[in-house]
Order: sequence, then C-alpha cells, then structure tokens
Amino acid sequence: MPTNKLGLPTITGNMNADVVRDMNAIAQAVDDKAGVPGGLALLDDSGKVIGVPDVKDASTTQKGIVQLSDVTNSTSTILAATANAVKKVYDIAFAKYSKPASGIPKTDLDPALQTSLNKIEKIGGELLANITVPSDTVKVDIPNIGGYDYYEIFVEPLATDGGTSNFLLRFNDDASSSYFSNNTNASTGIPLSGIAVTNSGVGFNVLTISNNDASKWKMFNGMSTVYTGTQQPLNIGGKWQNVTERINKISVAHSGGAVVKAGSRIMVIGYK
Repeated sequence: MPTNKLGLPTITGNMNADVVRDMNAIAQAVDDKAGVPGGLALLDDSGKVIGVPDVKDASTTQKGIVQLSDVTNSTSTILAATANAVKKVYDIAFAKYSKPASGIPKTDLDPALQTSLNKIEKIGGELLANITVPSDTVKVDIPNIGGYDYYEIFVEPLATDGGTSNFLLRFNDDASSSYFSNNTNASTGIPLSGIAVTNSGVGFNVLTISNNDASKWKMFNGMSTVYTGTQQPLNIGGKWQNVTERINKISVAHSGGAVVKAGSRIMVIGYK
C-alpha cells in the first residue's frame, strides 16, 4: 500500500524481503515525485525553489512586492501608504476643513449657526466674521477681508443713547461724505438701525454689497429694521462713491458719539 501523501511504495506482508530492490524502489519513487505537480519541490544551490519565477518589486506597470511607508509627503510611485499615514493626512484635512475663516471650529458652533454655515458652503460663501461684541467700544473693525466679489452683512447693533438710527457702516476707514443712499444723501457711512439697550426689541440690518473692480462704485442694498412697536422695515440702497480701491475692511461705528454696546452682533459672509 503506497503512502498517503506522496504515494511512495511500502513493504507489505506478502512481499519477499529484498533490501536492495526495496531501497531502489523507494529512491526511484521519491525521485519520480520531485519537481512535478503534487510532488516534491526542488531547490537550487541558493535554496530557492526551482521553476518558481522571482517575485519582482511592484510598480505602476507590474504587480509585485510593495514596501509600506508611514511618510505623508512622499511622491513615490512604488511605496504604499500605511493606515497610519492615511490617518495623519485625514487629521490634517479635517482640521483645516473644520475651521472657517472666522477661526471657530465647526464642532464648537451651536446647531443653528452650523446649519447656516452648511447652507453658506453650498452656494459658495465663506464666513469671514461672526462677532458678538464682548465689551463697549467706539468702533468694531473687521479687517483683511479683501478678495471677494460680494459681501452679505448682518448687523444687530446696541447703543445707550436711545437712538435707533445712529449707526454707520464704513469701508476701508473712509469717513468722508462719499456714501449715498435713498434715505440719507452724502453721508459719512451707510446708515444702520440700532436699538437702545434700555428698549425692548432689536435693531436688525441685512445688506448685500458689491466689491467689483476699482473703476466702479461699490453698490449696496438691503433692509434696515427696528423692532419696537409698530415701526416697519426700511429698504435701503445706495453706493460708496470710491473708485480707487476695493473693499478690504468693514467697520461699524456709532455716529452720535455713543459706543457700540457689548452684545452687539456682526456677521460677514464673502462670495467669490
């Protein structure tokens, strides 16, 4: 009966003993199994299996052995990234994506503002500022916002003088009489409605502002509203008659000498 795995002959009880014959038979049987399918592998002098081609290094044109790498700045086409390298890149990308221009991580925003940011991103806008004034101040500046074709500005200003329309929106620190609107001509800024901190209600302003090339006026339009009693929204529109520069700074100031009170809110969104 032959062996189970290689089928080599074995001596059975009905065979006559012949040591030379039997040894030769076993040797021949082993030799017959060498280098054939289902048989024994043959090794060369270096210990490699004969008949098996060498496995080459992998490239973009052939399969083969690939070396793993943890680096994230390589331009190699023969190294393969480890899961650790992919995680490093993911962390960097997520950190950059999760912080809008205001520097506020999205994970730190309240759900309502998060929803607004999601909508802004879908139409190509970028949140440039989302400020709640921490303490009373003469003026609130939002600098370094150039490079956008349009701005959308939301302002909820508070004051102490009881006035409701003593706030001005200015560009690039221009306080000359170069602002013209349908309700105030030749002003030193765009008139905004506000609310006294002693009154119940809120002054709310929404404006869209063009920031086209330096050879044209910067146009604006929007709505200015004081929610106190029966007062109605006021549509405003006009221009900043400055044709020498594009907008790169926006400021909110109080024209009556009072301060911009703590708690006032300003949001600026830029569109390219």
